[in-house]
Amino acid sequence: MMDGRERLHVALSHREPDRIPIDFGGYLTTSISLEAWKPLVKHLGIPWDGRMTSHRCQLPEIPESLLEEYGVDTRNVYSGDVNEPSGSDGVEHRYTDRWGIVWERAVGEPFINRVAPLQSLTNPGPAEVHKLDWPDPSLLVPDCRELRMEAERHKGNGHAVVIGIPARTISLAQRLRGFDTWLLDTIRSPAFAEALLAKCVEIGLEATRSVLEQIGDLVDVAFWSDDMGMGSGPLVSPATFRAIIKPYQKRIVEQVRELSAAKIVVHSDGGVAPLIPDWVEIGVDAINPVQHNLGAVKGMDPAELKREYGGDISFWGGIDTSHVLPFCGPQEVRAEVRRRIDELAPGGGFVLASVHNVQPEVPPENVVAMLEAAADYGAY
Repeated sequence: MMDGRERLHVALSHREPDRIPIDFGGYLTTSISLEAWKPLVKHLGIPWDGRMTSHRCQLPEIPESLLEEYGVDTRNVYSGDVNEPSGSDGVEHRYTDRWGIVWERAVGEPFINRVAPLQSLTNPGPAEVHKLDWPDPSLLVPDCRELRMEAERHKGNGHAVVIGIPARTISLAQRLRGFDTWLLDTIRSPAFAEALLAKCVEIGLEATRSVLEQIGDLVDVAFWSDDMGMGSGPLVSPATFRAIIKPYQKRIVEQVRELSAAKIVVHSDGGVAPLIPDWVEIGVDAINPVQHNLGAVKGMDPAELKREYGGDISFWGGIDTSHVLPFCGPQEVRAEVRRRIDELAPGGGFVLASVHNVQPEVPPENVVAMLEAAADYGAY
């Protein structure tokens, strides 16, 4: 039997481990929402002390006992975001982060970025970027002494240590400028759009370096969150991606490679298949969450992805959270798990997880069915 660290490394190296690696709560996009977690705790009859992994995302800290029971291989020690809403119970409904972005939430929901500090600019140029009150990168990272002790403990227990890196490209630029406004900037104010991107990456890289210099030797997987897809395909054309965004993403990958032996996973929702060859080229090891339930979007079928790219990149996720988990029964969930294993697991290169976080509509029986089926069907 392999331990979780070895199992994950083998799978992400395109070899077959003893069984499929399982991720549940290893990162901010592979966990369970608080409103789905509460009924699961009640259903299982397990204690939970109320600790949260993220108040902003409304994600609970999953107890070690549950992770052990279901053979979960991943353990998160850092999400890549230290700026959480104040208050130990996370009840605050509006706060401003260190980038000047205003976040709001409704009861029972995650925080959503509502006010962008650069959203009111008209016809901006690169000079506008330098006028923003940019955060000190040292304020974007935690005290890594505690993270290091936690990582050493997980490593000693045979679990794969996962962190989120602070560096981002398009997703941070959109939060600062406005989701659609920055996309329009790439056409009508391209010099500004790229200057904003460059500054975001510059600060993110400094923060990432600070973290990896202190704990990079213990990290097995570095998650990098940068949403570049929507239901109909990429947010920008592949040509625009390659001209404006890809060079900065390459710098992020290069820095992680310089400071750690960790496997690199890019999280991006939506129909991102046209971007996969570019991620392969710059050295990304795996994509998450493999959002295949996009109807007319071509290229996101799991079997098709495996045939086309399975020798070059791994797949992390795959279990449908839009229809199967919330609206089907446990037997259908088990069938979904088996189907994705059959499609994505041969030859290695697959880590099983839900497509983004388990949502409030998902009944606890289906969460259990997903985890049990991963163990039942996951042996090679």
